[in-house]
Amino acid sequence: MQPVQRIFILALAFVATLGAALGVFLYISLIPHFGIISDVAAGVVITGLVCAALFMVSYTFNHIGIHIAKRRTAELHSRVIIAGEVVAVPLGDGSFVHLSAMHEAAKIPRMLPAPKNEEVFSDDETVIELYNDGMTYETIMDATQLKYNKVQRIVADAKKAGKIAR
Repeated sequence: MQPVQRIFILALAFVATLGAALGVFLYISLIPHFGIISDVAAGVVITGLVCAALFMVSYTFNHIGIHIAKRRTAELHSRVIIAGEVVAVPLGDGSFVHLSAMHEAAKIPRMLPAPKNEEVFSDDETVIELYNDGMTYETIMDATQLKYNKVQRIVADAKKAGKIAR
């Protein structure tokens, strides 16, 4: 044997002896606590068995649910009518539900409804009075919340009627 091998075998024997001595020391020191250790071990085993039982019940109900869903899906697929890219399902009253149209409609983002035109009810006399005070069309629009073309039309009609001197 070479010297390196002898050192390795001696080191291995030392570590094994130390480990065995430590194990014996630990065993002897735990003898007074065997009652507590056995109670904890029993609790761990009971908890594991309860968890396994609950897992089996959950798995069973899940498996039953999957089979019911497969049966319903198979029933639905048996009623589906496919013609090219058009897919429909007949209803009991003779009408059809167009599934491919529903699928395409789901791809289109829903738009918000157009804002309602909430006109502030400003009479023509108010617009004419503001124009006579020297306000421009834009400031009249801001003050009355009317559109530019409406303000322009009211002022033009007032000029034709002679209500505005300018």
